[in-house]
Amino acid sequence: MVEIMAKSRTDYINSAVSNTQKYADAAAKKRNDAAAAYDKSLQDTYSNLIKDQKAVANEQIAAVNQDYQTGYDNAEIQAEINRRQIANNMANAGLTDSGLNRTQQTAVEIAKSNQQNAVTQQKNAAVSSLRQQLNDYIANINMTVAEKQANAYYEAGKANADSYENWMANAVSQGNSNFENDRTFNEKVREFDLDYETSRNEKEYERQKEQVDGLKNILLNTWSEQYNAFHDDPTNEGKAFQYSAAQRSSIYNTIRQAQRTYGLSAAQVAELCRAAGITYNGYSAWARG
Repeated sequence: MVEIMAKSRTDYINSAVSNTQKYADAAAKKRNDAAAAYDKSLQDTYSNLIKDQKAVANEQIAAVNQDYQTGYDNAEIQAEINRRQIANNMANAGLTDSGLNRTQQTAVEIAKSNQQNAVTQQKNAAVSSLRQQLNDYIANINMTVAEKQANAYYEAGKANADSYENWMANAVSQGNSNFENDRTFNEKVREFDLDYETSRNEKEYERQKEQVDGLKNILLNTWSEQYNAFHDDPTNEGKAFQYSAAQRSSIYNTIRQAQRTYGLSAAQVAELCRAAGITYNGYSAWARG
């Protein structure tokens, strides 16, 4: 006989959820690992872009420095020309060691310094523009990376949440289905057991009835033979038929043996007593005594 289930619907659902959890966790891990791998690839790619752009910017800055070096050189050349011209003029005028000579030479140096300062300002502005372009490029790259990272992890998290919801909904459905299937199965088992028990009882009843009927016929025939033999004897005319003590004891023992062997009910015992031509009360008193 199959044992009927003792688990509740909640037990079935919890079991299905527990079994499902490992698959949901594995799927979530794959999505998270994929997001992390994408994040690393993203950082590697954009780090290389930033590195390349920095190299380009450094080359541009070096080129700017080289370009503006000509301005410095031109200022120096022009100052040297002016110095020599003033020196010649002062020498021709006999004023080499004069205050005028020193004033004009100072003016040349001031003019050179002003020209070189102007070059420096232009160069610094050009370099600052290049650096700002690089910083803007890096800022845009970092913003792009941050957005892509956030989207990747958001999509993974959303997919995990949706997946968990679906997994758990399916698990609950599966748990309910398992519960219903097992309940249906166990009901079929109970029906089978009941049918089997009923059939077994019916067969046992038929077997017992057959045995009782057979014994009843034997007792009935024996009683009839004894009864007929008694009345066939002319000397017994007008007398009441009675079993002898030995005959009655034999009948009692036969009925008691049948009662014990077949587990007869009181009604069946009474039926046998009537068939044998004895009283049930007489048999009962004998059986108790």
